[in-house]
Amino acid sequence: MAVEKLSYDTKEEWLEARKGYVTATEVAKLARGSSKVWDELRDQKAGLIDAPDISHLPAVIHGNEREIDIAEWVASLDGAERLQHNRALYARDGKYAATPDMVTADLTVVGEIKTISEKRLASLTQWPTPAYYDQIQWQLFVTGAEMCIFAWEPYLSENGEITPWVPDRGNKLVMRDEKRISELKDIADRFLSGENSQDIPDNVQVLFSELRDILKREEEIKPLLDRKAEIENELRELANGEHAAWDSGDLRVSISAPGVSKRFDKKKLFADNPDINESDYVTESKTKARVRVTFNG
Repeated sequence: MAVEKLSYDTKEEWLEARKGYVTATEVAKLARGSSKVWDELRDQKAGLIDAPDISHLPAVIHGNEREIDIAEWVASLDGAERLQHNRALYARDGKYAATPDMVTADLTVVGEIKTISEKRLASLTQWPTPAYYDQIQWQLFVTGAEMCIFAWEPYLSENGEITPWVPDRGNKLVMRDEKRISELKDIADRFLSGENSQDIPDNVQVLFSELRDILKREEEIKPLLDRKAEIENELRELANGEHAAWDSGDLRVSISAPGVSKRFDKKKLFADNPDINESDYVTESKTKARVRVTFNG
């Protein structure tokens, strides 16, 4: 089914229309939510409960006020001239929807805009965050676009006053991720079919969310860990087989001189003494439960 562009005169009409679809914000929430979150979202869509109203929060008001100005800046970037500010809801297959902040007329590129506290941005190890990444992938899926220009503007917050920090604006290109889109679509379909989040307890689901985000970082972190091992080997060579220590104040490295390790060779003992029964010397001790994690992200 072709992508539909749905326009509305008021925000209330737009919010009401969204109830008939799984949106980008919602699928990111479902991907991390417990069965309670899934049930609450179903009740909201059925009109049984109201969705939380965050429109009065200073950060939300600030973001809405800054969006058009940031969109104009994005459109001034090289290669982004065709992007235009968007308020329309785009829908696919009558079930999935998204409202990208910016789109090109041919829907080949979308734009996503975020305002964020400078302190929070500095504390993040991944940007866009995994939840924002999922929102972007959902927008790419719904519109059929191949890429997103993800743009952000930090702000300073002091004594209740929020001030945009324009000099630190930034942007990056996020490409379409078919594997993640397939996973998100499966989550949305399970939600729409009435399933829950696989009956995982709420406290486990919270830990799963954090673990999932950590595991997604492993691919990025691995080259750093490999380089760390290389540096340690280089320092070991510089020590030239002697004990060495270097202390720069914030970093201390000490290297011990090579030595000889000794271990008891149990196999050789029993091989050389066949009259000894190994089972007579076996003792039992309790072990911790093993945790095996398999990640397909």
